[in-house]
Amino acid sequence: MNAALVLFSAYFGACIASFVLAAAERTLEEKKWYGGERSKCVSCGKTLTASELFPIFSFLFQKGRCKNCGAEIARECLYTELLGAACGALFAARFGFSPALLFCCTAFLFLLFSALTDAKSGYIYDNWAFAMAGFGLAERLLFGGFQALTDGITGALAGFALLFAIYLFSRKKGMGLGDAYLMLGFGALFGLKITLLGLYCAFFAGGCTAAVLLLAKKASRKTALPLAPFLAAGALLAVEIYSAVFGYLGITADWPF
Repeated sequence: MNAALVLFSAYFGACIASFVLAAAERTLEEKKWYGGERSKCVSCGKTLTASELFPIFSFLFQKGRCKNCGAEIARECLYTELLGAACGALFAARFGFSPALLFCCTAFLFLLFSALTDAKSGYIYDNWAFAMAGFGLAERLLFGGFQALTDGITGALAGFALLFAIYLFSRKKGMGLGDAYLMLGFGALFGLKITLLGLYCAFFAGGCTAAVLLLAKKASRKTALPLAPFLAAGALLAVEIYSAVFGYLGITADWPF
């Protein structure tokens, strides 16, 4: 294991998570997240300086408060950045410096965005889902060639078809079409086999969460749970366990995993 790569990937993951959180919040507020837009304190409106924008460290050094007005910074910022750091470290430790690391980081960026917007508003932005699919297929063609591209297309179509079927079967009430679109990107990046495993993990995690909420009387049978966070969790779990699962089943993972 290359310790330097793991540390770099951990902080790079925190940077991705910080960016994605800001982009998701601004998108939900119908504000620009690109171009010359600068981050500001939500309480006093002061534009943040470079020293206030270091993921994790700025929060800790400032004791979770704005340097200008002293208002408390949402803990969600720290937790999201720590999640990014953990995922970056796990990906680097798992795959080293390889195309698989790039694919996982790309998937993390787009899945985290959709998980955040879905959890906060119940909405998945189709343009981000389509962009995820585009990046996935482009990376496969660039680094793996046409055989890898074919696996990405197959995974994208299979993932979309499964969720689109559920969307139709539920009469467009149990699931949004955005979830099916999100699976285009999921499948394009992970290919057919890991996509199917990731979907299984996602539905298993969602089912367990729903059962716990029902038993705790925190939800009813009619309570809608956002699916994108579970798809993101399913992807993370699938990436970590696919070797053991595929080995047990006697099948091999496809490039780049």
